[in-house]
Amino acid sequence: MCFATGFVTVVTVPAKDGEGEGAGERIVGGALWLQPGQKMEPSLTTFVRISPWKAIWSWGLSALSRLFLKYTPTIEKTLDKAFGARGVDRLDSWHLFEIAVDPDWEGQGLCSLLVRDGFARATPKPIHLEATTPKSRDRYLHFGFEIDEEHRFGVGEVDEKGLPAKGEAAVGWPDVVMTKVRLRARCGAGGVD
Repeated sequence: MCFATGFVTVVTVPAKDGEGEGAGERIVGGALWLQPGQKMEPSLTTFVRISPWKAIWSWGLSALSRLFLKYTPTIEKTLDKAFGARGVDRLDSWHLFEIAVDPDWEGQGLCSLLVRDGFARATPKPIHLEATTPKSRDRYLHFGFEIDEEHRFGVGEVDEKGLPAKGEAAVGWPDVVMTKVRLRARCGAGGVD
């Protein structure tokens, strides 16, 4: 299904007894893709409806400062540099904004299924993403993404999950900007390399 804020793909499995009233299926994985030229900028109505005030209040000014004054400009600069070096228009690329798989279903190929589904939609456009763990970085390398730049945000303030921390635990959270520029259709199976 396609929303104003992105294209959402989900993986479902039959629900077990007792997993929700009348539920025939349950979601065990999903991905949010932003199409070329699309940004994660909800309308004022959507912003009010999602009521982010609790999150904003709990994050505090230092977290908001990191997000808007350090993180976003740094990522934008990295993407501009990476796409510029390749002679590719970044606004003509897909953005894998988020992907998640239920921990009970990890290791069963669902992430691969979601990524390959996205590749099929994106072909032949480039794709970019930010990996935030070594495991996700390695997974995306396996799918042919290239590392453009690695960052560590909030050093001295937060731990690797972005939660407030002090001392040795305040290592900052990692962020690896990655792109996949060459997508080509595979003959026959309908997949992509």
